[in-house]
Amino acid sequence: MQFYNKVPMGELDARSRTDKEVLYFTSIKVRVYDQDDFFGGNDWRFGVTGIPRWEHTFTAKGDVTYKPGGGKRYKARVTGSYVIRKRTSETTWGPEEKGDTDEFIEHLEDDGQWIAIEPYPYNPHNIEVKAGLDGPAPSLFAGGGTLYLVNGDGNLVRYTHDAAGTFENYSGQVIGWGWGGLRSIHAVRDGGVYTIAADGTLRYYHHNGAGTWDDINGKVIGSGWAGFPWVGAGRFGQLYAITSDGKLLYYQHDGNLAWQLTGVEIGNGWPTTGVFAGGANCLYIVNGSGELLYYYHDDARIWKVTGLKIGVGWGGFSSLASSGNGEIYGVLPNGNLLFYRHDVNKKFIAGSSRVIGWGWGVGKHGLLASAR
Repeated sequence: MQFYNKVPMGELDARSRTDKEVLYFTSIKVRVYDQDDFFGGNDWRFGVTGIPRWEHTFTAKGDVTYKPGGGKRYKARVTGSYVIRKRTSETTWGPEEKGDTDEFIEHLEDDGQWIAIEPYPYNPHNIEVKAGLDGPAPSLFAGGGTLYLVNGDGNLVRYTHDAAGTFENYSGQVIGWGWGGLRSIHAVRDGGVYTIAADGTLRYYHHNGAGTWDDINGKVIGSGWAGFPWVGAGRFGQLYAITSDGKLLYYQHDGNLAWQLTGVEIGNGWPTTGVFAGGANCLYIVNGSGELLYYYHDDARIWKVTGLKIGVGWGGFSSLASSGNGEIYGVLPNGNLLFYRHDVNKKFIAGSSRVIGWGWGVGKHGLLASAR
């Protein structure tokens, strides 16, 4: 691993300087842990008692190499220490006020990995950590994303972020009212939303980029869906349902909302909790041990991957959702919204577990991701 520190250091190279205040970093500490290490303490990723495999402190811009060996995967905590000095008069400054800021990065590779530590452009107190592999490697974000929540008033709120994970409006946009009483809601690409009412009526809704609905009442496309303990949507036109005895059923309609397949059994022994859809032909399960399992079938509904363990420690999320392309959003009990992405080999890309939002209360319907 090659760590590159690009954060300006020292008072002469201050991150922020005004007539009243100066802020500068004094050091950047990097601590590397095994990816699968779990520790006690207050921090969900590393704990406060964990002992790192390796650490290094930067006091200037530069780079350093760490070769852990062993063919494992790793995670790192990067701590930036800064000083703020405030002017007390035209000629004097007050005492130093010291502070720290932490960033985390996970799923680092043993060899051929670069990790850049950079100043965060939107807040001089913070830093950001980016990583990649030598040669071509997928970026953390495949593109922008759309998420929905139903708030405490029963309003449907839409959130959109760009290809860097920055939300257009962190307060979201209310685009619907009276959604709290629905049995379940499932979002797909380009403004498509399925709902199941308490009486089992399945409807399809569609809104445009401004959040305006084609038909505020939706279009009824099915009935009798209240009996399923779990329902999920893959891509547009693709629905899954799990029966109370664990059968996984598959439904598919065309662009005119006409059903082509209804209730085709494609699996059995499925749980009715801990399951979420992952876009086209993909499902995930978080089992009772907190393991994240991956399932994938082809367009002929033949399973190509079943029960592949791709992660551990996933049992602590309040809600999980996927938009496809290996992208997974998770909300922690403290309201932090985290973003993950794995590649075609089911390995999580460096930078996964990045916090992209705060204060997300998921409510009755949980986090709703627009499946691609």
